[in-house]
Amino acid sequence: MQLTPFTFDEATEIWDDFEDLRDTEFNLGTDIEYFVHDLVICPFHDADKEKFMDLYAGLKDGKLALNAYSGEDYDVMIVACDLDNEAEYNYIGIRTFIANKGISYNFPEAQHGH
Repeated sequence: MQLTPFTFDEATEIWDDFEDLRDTEFNLGTDIEYFVHDLVICPFHDADKEKFMDLYAGLKDGKLALNAYSGEDYDVMIVACDLDNEAEYNYIGIRTFIANKGISYNFPEAQHGH
């Protein structure tokens, strides 16, 4: 599946729809149980996403970490940890999460041409 970036408004709408995942537990078909610490709007492209995740790890605040990004392509990620190792965060794209959980959700169609 070819993923396309969201606009900030689209990412905000998705974030709003899924923010109640915060403080819940889930697994992705494995024995590992994850705890959702946060849902964040983040940069779409891998290099920018890496920088964002490094900032987030220190700040623990998605909005502050996003301030360092000046691009226009966004994604939404779940920040979770293994219940057996709460010190290590995992970042799971919202589309990956939804596909693995079999959740039906109509994502906004990409409105901007890239």
